[in-house]
Amino acid sequence: MRKMTILRILDTPTLLLDLQKLLKNISDIADFAKEQGISYRPHIKTHKSVKIAQLQTEAGAVGVTTAKISEAEVMAAGGIKDILIAYPISSPDKINRVIKLLQKGVQLKVSVDNTESIGYLQKGLEHTPYTLEVWIKVNSGLNRCGVEPGQEAVQLAKAIMSHSKLKLCGIFTHAGHSYAAKSYDEIEAIGNQEGFSVVDSANECEKAGIQIPIRSVGSTPTYKISGKVPGVTEIRPGNAVFFDAIQAGLGVTSIENCALT
Repeated sequence: MRKMTILRILDTPTLLLDLQKLLKNISDIADFAKEQGISYRPHIKTHKSVKIAQLQTEAGAVGVTTAKISEAEVMAAGGIKDILIAYPISSPDKINRVIKLLQKGVQLKVSVDNTESIGYLQKGLEHTPYTLEVWIKVNSGLNRCGVEPGQEAVQLAKAIMSHSKLKLCGIFTHAGHSYAAKSYDEIEAIGNQEGFSVVDSANECEKAGIQIPIRSVGSTPTYKISGKVPGVTEIRPGNAVFFDAIQAGLGVTSIENCALT
């Protein structure tokens, strides 16, 4: 009766979050990561909530992924200290904001996919005591940004190594094109390509003498596929915290697991 009374007084449209479904979804991702012996760094662009990010870290997430620096600033202010900004940063204003996060003790990682941006980062950091961790983004088929897997990644890695203020620690990708898949078989193919594009690029770098300890993949439709590719060390699903009708339509989950209505 109380639930019906509450529903009657809510205006429409109203966004409702089912806490138990949310917690189940978080637990499912964390359990998968533990089973595979890999890390879990959820993307927060779906929920943009410090509270939900805290629930994810309590479940075992090593940190979070953000789409832009303003999201990273909000997460840092909320006490999340290990953050990947999955977008290349090159403007002086944003580099100054990166430095402010470093000053606050944030373990920040920034995406790079071209030599120009690493030059800007180096210049911005030269007169500071800080060294910035960077991850190379490779293109696994979305064709939005990122170097091509293999030798292009190696060439960028070599360029990073010549910059004293940058420390290369990872290679990552995002198979966002999986959202347009027409079948689960297609999702499996995309997920495998996603995983191997990262692992193969990291292996080529290590053949050239450049160690790549972190090999990270994302995308809710594919993370349970790419996360099983040997050599992958981290997953970054975002939408999986809530799920939606698209994911149910892809066969990734069921409507019963969707935490938002």
